[in-house]
Amino acid sequence: MTFRESGWDVKALVRRIVTSATYRQSSAASSELWKRDPENRLLARGPRFRLDAEEIRDNALYVSGLLVDKEGGKGARTYQPPNIWEPVGFVGSNTREYKQDHGEALYRRTLYCFLKRTAPPPFMTTFDAPSREQFCTRRERSDTPVPGGSSS
Repeated sequence: MTFRESGWDVKALVRRIVTSATYRQSSAASSELWKRDPENRLLARGPRFRLDAEEIRDNALYVSGLLVDKEGGKGARTYQPPNIWEPVGFVGSNTREYKQDHGEALYRRTLYCFLKRTAPPPFMTTFDAPSREQFCTRRERSDTPVPGGSSS
């Protein structure tokens, strides 16, 4: 039964989740699993820390087959919401208006993305990237809710 079919009954949804076999599984890796897959190539154990914002974007592009892994070159102007730079740009500045690139430039690694410090891309903000308003010597880590994962 789907959430919609249950009449949007949140209590029934929560009950279904917490009584599911998947929810009740232990996140602790057994010694037998460690022996069988010591390098975690089968992805049986996951890190308990989330990837950084740039890594999440790069990973999504890689998994989808869109990542362009060309090294060097000018900064790529990837997808941005309309009118994101204009309110914070100075009149006459070469970064007042955002002109999105096309083609393979849209899918370059985040390392090569042109970022405006005062108008960060929403995906960076959503995934806890530093603000770039000041230097950052160490990033804060976001934990996953899965206890017992390996820390990487």
